[in-house]
Amino acid sequence: NFQPGYDVSIEPGIGISPIIAGKVASVQTVAERWTYRAQPWGGIYSLPREAIVNSSSTAIAAIVSNIVSSARNAVNAAAISRVIEDVDLGLVSAAGGNLIAGTGAVFGEQAVSAAFALLLGQRDLAGNPINSATSHLSLIVPAALITAAQRLVTGQVGQAVESGQTFVLGRAFGVPVRVVPNLYMTSPSAWMLVDGRPEGDRPVTLAEVNGESEPTIDELPTGEYDGLRWRATRDFGVGSRNLRSFVYADPAR
Repeated sequence: NFQPGYDVSIEPGIGISPIIAGKVASVQTVAERWTYRAQPWGGIYSLPREAIVNSSSTAIAAIVSNIVSSARNAVNAAAISRVIEDVDLGLVSAAGGNLIAGTGAVFGEQAVSAAFALLLGQRDLAGNPINSATSHLSLIVPAALITAAQRLVTGQVGQAVESGQTFVLGRAFGVPVRVVPNLYMTSPSAWMLVDGRPEGDRPVTLAEVNGESEPTIDELPTGEYDGLRWRATRDFGVGSRNLRSFVYADPAR
């Protein structure tokens, strides 16, 4: 029972807890115009008695915070995986104006400028520009390109990138550019330029099983374990939405 939820903004993420094998079989379902694949996530979390005695409220709050952030990271990873799957399937292509491959995709000002031109050149079925009203851009990069992206966008490394500031690239494009590190990019040289408007169509959209938007947390029997244990699960689906809202670049393709 997948229920369409909301668009996924591909944000930073670190670490995913182990998936519980066999919890959800691989299924597909169609809701409106998107196809979702079940993405089971889950993990077993333990809190030793020593931590409970020393600081019960702080320790339990930390466990809950870790569960929530890990579940969100799972969504981030699935969102990137869906984009890359669309690239592998040929749905994202040079002919479609949303893929840059080979030497032309090597990260730098020239390649990012080319991606911006492709993004603005996208048209709907009626021939109208899709991304002409872009108010800001998100430059999504893997860990290996974070420093280069910061230098390219801000002119220096370590400067916070906030919307509304004037950037090196922003002056050239006429819109702010935000660097978004994403540690789930499978290729160390791949990157994405995305129409970052909150009201714009995202590359992917999220649906929750039975509309559950937060992890389900169940307390487990402790057995011989001296402390508390919980099982956290979250089942969701990520579907492609607007393949014209981004440009994917990878020199390895």
